[in-house]
Amino acid sequence: MIIIFIFKLIWDVFMFPENLWRVTTLAKKKATIVFVLFGMIIGAPYLKASLQTLETIAIDMQIISERIPELVIENGKLVLADQLEQSVLVKTDTANLVIYAENAPDSLTIERAIKRAPLSFLMGDSQLKVATPATDFDLSYDLLEGLTDVSLKAMMTDFGSLSALTLIPMVIVSLLVGLVDGLLQLVIMALFVNILSLLFRVRLPFAQNFKLVLVASFMPTLIMSILNIIGVYPAAQTALIAGITAYIYYKGIITHVTRL
Repeated sequence: MIIIFIFKLIWDVFMFPENLWRVTTLAKKKATIVFVLFGMIIGAPYLKASLQTLETIAIDMQIISERIPELVIENGKLVLADQLEQSVLVKTDTANLVIYAENAPDSLTIERAIKRAPLSFLMGDSQLKVATPATDFDLSYDLLEGLTDVSLKAMMTDFGSLSALTLIPMVIVSLLVGLVDGLLQLVIMALFVNILSLLFRVRLPFAQNFKLVLVASFMPTLIMSILNIIGVYPAAQTALIAGITAYIYYKGIITHVTRL
């Protein structure tokens, strides 16, 4: 029932800005729920972008897995079914795989590939190196004893797959990003409407103005988030949200108070 009341209030304020004055009596618990919902809608485009990135990773990992030759790790060494004449280098947008041929020196091509990709897996004779453009670390084959090309391909496939273990952290991070981003936006808008109200000699506590802009900006923010999710990014959308919020605030608070 609380959620229904909140959405009805938000809709009534958006359609009829003069109802904004009702928000001044909104209980702290309900205001907190509105803020969490506000963070969720801001975080939704971030979540979509994360899912798209995961999908890209899954495709790239599939490409890499298809190029892995027959191999096994035995006695702390990489053993290939067929001796490589040259190093294997599989490049994708998100990851690289390098399997060094015996006694093959590091090539400039491999070095450049490592620097350009977010993640690289380099399989040498006795260790696996995981590298990023900023850092790298070595993993001894003693810890990977018995690993075969079949199990490695399965790991590559699972690396980019969507599961509860990947989805839940992504949702949590997106929500946290949305809450932080939303808080910054609301603080700035609350300061702005506080100055606007002072010009009309209307004085409200900052906490009240924060709560008012939270409800006033909810629908414009929701509309922009939906547009972002479907791939539409209006120019100066933050300014548009702020402008609509200021208009609703003016109609709902300043006009209401000056008429008393």
